[in-house]
Amino acid sequence: MPIGPADEKIPNGALDIVREFLKHTIDSPNEAKAKACLTKATLAAGSFEMPAELATAKYVIADPTIEAGQVYVPVTITDSATGSAMTMPLAPVFEDGAWKLDMEKMMAKLMGGSMGQIVEQMGAAMGAAMEGIGEALGAALGGIGEAMGNPTKPSMPPVAPADLEKIEKRIAEIQKELEQRHDLNILLDIDLPNLLRGEDEAANHRLLDTLDSNVLRNFTYSVTEANTKVPLEGRVKAIRLEGLGDPRDRVIFSEGARIIYRLSLKQDDSGNQGYYDGQDLGRLLTGVAAGMEESAPPGETKKGPSYQPTSDSAKTVKDYREFVEPVLTRRISKLLGQTVTLQIEWDHFESDTDDAKGLWLWGLNRICGALALLISSDNRQVIAEACSTIRLMTVPSAGMKSVEFNQNELWMYISPDNAEAGCFYESDIAEIISRKLKLRTRPMIAELERYAKTWEKSLFDLFGTEIKYAFDWDGFTCMPEDRNAFALTQLREVGIDFIYYAISNLAEKNPNFKQQFPQRIKWIYLEHTPTAEKKSVRGDQTTIAVRLYLHEGYDGYLTIKDLEKALPAIVANMPDIIPEPPPASDQQDLQELAALAAKDQEMVDTRVQAEAALARFSKSLEATIGNAIPVEIHWATLEGDAKDVRDFLNLAMPPLAGALAMIKKEDPFMLSSVAAMIDKIVVEQADCEEGHQFTFESRVLTMAIFREEGFPVMTPAEAYHEIREILGVPATEKRAEEAMKREQNLNYTPTDPAPEKKSPPKKSPPKKKPEKKAEKKAEKKPPAKKKKKK
Repeated sequence: MPIGPADEKIPNGALDIVREFLKHTIDSPNEAKAKACLTKATLAAGSFEMPAELATAKYVIADPTIEAGQVYVPVTITDSATGSAMTMPLAPVFEDGAWKLDMEKMMAKLMGGSMGQIVEQMGAAMGAAMEGIGEALGAALGGIGEAMGNPTKPSMPPVAPADLEKIEKRIAEIQKELEQRHDLNILLDIDLPNLLRGEDEAANHRLLDTLDSNVLRNFTYSVTEANTKVPLEGRVKAIRLEGLGDPRDRVIFSEGARIIYRLSLKQDDSGNQGYYDGQDLGRLLTGVAAGMEESAPPGETKKGPSYQPTSDSAKTVKDYREFVEPVLTRRISKLLGQTVTLQIEWDHFESDTDDAKGLWLWGLNRICGALALLISSDNRQVIAEACSTIRLMTVPSAGMKSVEFNQNELWMYISPDNAEAGCFYESDIAEIISRKLKLRTRPMIAELERYAKTWEKSLFDLFGTEIKYAFDWDGFTCMPEDRNAFALTQLREVGIDFIYYAISNLAEKNPNFKQQFPQRIKWIYLEHTPTAEKKSVRGDQTTIAVRLYLHEGYDGYLTIKDLEKALPAIVANMPDIIPEPPPASDQQDLQELAALAAKDQEMVDTRVQAEAALARFSKSLEATIGNAIPVEIHWATLEGDAKDVRDFLNLAMPPLAGALAMIKKEDPFMLSSVAAMIDKIVVEQADCEEGHQFTFESRVLTMAIFREEGFPVMTPAEAYHEIREILGVPATEKRAEEAMKREQNLNYTPTDPAPEKKSPPKKSPPKKKPEKKAEKKAEKKPPAKKKKKK
């Protein structure tokens, strides 16, 4: 049935070229005329030879279809001798004024387009039916298959017959156990030729022992564990284990109805193993299976090598966009119950071969699986609202990978050429999304808020005024979901209950407390603290704040007696509540309030975006200077609206980034000093010209920028020299002079003092504006105190 619009008409020329090709390959074989029916790209991809077996074949042309503007003409070819058959979706294209057949598009269509949606027909035809027409067509199109990245089958390495018999018996036992004990008809296909890369039988004996004792030891458990969470029967037809050279490239992904597990039986130079332990394997299989279609297409189970993208990055991306992206977009949209927009750095992937190949393994398929793991009828709307757009972007190093939410968009940053280290599995993405959206804890939070309202009513009955609970939900849900759930379970008793019982007990026993409390308290705030040692209770304006650490153990909270002991003094030292002015009543006041609210929201959004950018900049410092030094903004020094804040950051960050880049490029000695001496970098706005400088105190480097029209902008070179001076690092030429004196055994005084003994560096005179403007400035504003430099 055609997939395109009903009114799309199949061009006559498209059908004519199909008939012409079949005529010259089957009806009246003529190799030269058959090749004349093919596109230039098809002919360039590999030689097309006319197998003799095609002369006895029969064919049936089915109704054409149109998919994404491409015509496909299904042709079922049957071998008269064996009865085996296969359907080939021939793909006519218009090239140089004539219709031709594009065999690469046909192969991609057979493969369902991707690592996630390969159609099983190709496997059936090239598998069980290989003896007849499948073999013939396979030979005819072999060059195209190789051009599309299908590796040739390697020969069997040297293995002792007894070892080979043992491992084959082990494989049969696993498959039998899956089928008989767990009702899972899953083929276990193991690529022994590529897994056994030893030099001789003895080396391969050791590798086979690793395969048997480590990889396959808990294999059945891992598969059945995945099956308890995502039903595998009918979804997964085979699990194929393929060998690879570099252990760091280990990966598990889906290919049609197969799960492909690429592994190495060796370790890398750092001792990292090239395979997964049983517990990790079960978790990863669950995520990969979740991203697969629930029902596998009919046909025989495919065996043999998995798809490998070519080194042509432009073609790799073209195939991905044509065959993979549409399939995954539809599946993601179906999961979310809405149309989703995708934004991918196509230009970058087209220019980078390694990243283009990694896109097939670590791209949208991982997001699709993660969403399938998470989505249920209870949370679909929450996830859908947060994922109306999905952005997939690359970063230069593995340490910079991240999954973030920006308003209603899901952003995933990956480094595909760093393989697993620079990317995410489905379960990793699901954990991050669940934590950020509080999916597991959201029902618990709603229940705790309902429960707190029952105590609010009791407090009103006790004091005759409203006293409400408030919660630091971000803090109580800042860790992995299982620990967050543990913290929220404790919060009900040791947080909500304990503070209420302490307050009601004191009101009953202490008349002064009962009188003061409603006059001074409006809120009870339960707040997360990072360690049990910091648990406390304090008063803040109209709020009693109780700090708790509930994620580990049972010592991160205050008992009722602790609270009864501390609260009377806290409340006694708090001021009475000042009555609030009556609310604005006329329309003008309401409009002014609305304008202020919008302005405040813009400032909040700007701050969130700035802090996210600084976090990424901090991560990038690891590649620049060898240490991911935190970079913060001293927000209290910034004045003006959101635009003023953005202008300030655009003024301050380029010289800082440029200076650090100059350090890496020109001064390795200073680079090590910066990495070793600085714990944090703070950017702030100076309130006068004299404050326009760097300071260094308590291992914190502060960059203060004075911003006023006409005042010179700091350059990266100036920032570089100021940082060198403030840290007490001598110039490169001075260090060279000292080294020469050492070689000549001359008396000299070192320029490099020990860091703990260095005196404050001498500051260069600040830059001045023209004299007339400086005098005018002095009249308006008294000189500010200079900041102390260490």
